Amino acid sequence: MSATLPPSTTYCALQMAEVACLPVAGGQVAVFSRRSPDKAEDGSVHNEDAFAVLPVGEAGGVLAVADGCGGQFNGLEAAQRAIQALADCVLRNDNPELLRSAILDGFEAAAKSVAELGHGAATTLIAVELGGEMIRTYHVGDSQAMLVGSRGKVKLQTRAHSPVGYAIEAGMLSESDALGHADRHIVSNVLGCSELHIDIGLPRPFSPRDTLVIGSDGLYDNLTQAEIAELVRKGTLEAAAEATRAAVAKRMSGAEATAPCKPDDLTFLIYRANPARPPQVPDAS
Repeated sequence: MSATLPPSTTYCALQMAEVACLPVAGGQVAVFSRRSPDKAEDGSVHNEDAFAVLPVGEAGGVLAVADGCGGQFNGLEAAQRAIQALADCVLRNDNPELLRSAILDGFEAAAKSVAELGHGAATTLIAVELGGEMIRTYHVGDSQAMLVGSRGKVKLQTRAHSPVGYAIEAGMLSESDALGHADRHIVSNVLGCSELHIDIGLPRPFSPRDTLVIGSDGLYDNLTQAEIAELVRKGTLEAAAEATRAAVAKRMSGAEATAPCKPDDLTFLIYRANPARPPQVPDAS
């Protein structure tokens, strides 16, 4: 059974017990968000992640995740402001062909809104444009997106804007070494930084059997790329999302002594296009 979310396009500080599924861009997205297991159970310390599911027309949309930095109050508000600013710009646009401009306007508005908080407030922000048989990524920080084929091939993974992320890309650090690196938590490009840059990906084909994964570092600091790909490629969307949730929860618990373990707020969105309707077989009776 999946969770039920209130009717909205933006969500923040959620404490979900199970995944929820929402329609968007001619498909479905499974979402999950929950605070770190290391945070107080009384709810006095919030989940600083936020996300958005933004439909644009019948076949277009934007999925986004923000991971607030800088402490309980500023981190949460920074993520919330960033997601809301992006949503406001995207939803004012009703032309899918102008979606790229709307998203970039949203990032600029988000950066301005977060900067107004002051006191070191900062957040990551990643958005993925959905448009028929194409996707495009936009991101600042170490929240990431992956595109996985039906056989588990990773067709795309965005680069984490961090010293460790750059070292992986340069071939100076392996993924397994990176997961245990002492500087894994350092992010070098965030909303709230005066020198930020927006990483804009090229349009990428999205086939009917592909799966898109967008997540905060609570996902990518606990599971390897190969593990995520294997979890999300098979089964129903809801089952794949639930398997991912359970795998991250197990890692964060420290139950696997030799596996990576980094308790943190966790948010992920897993999207698939609706499969083509199978041909109808005439009744033989």
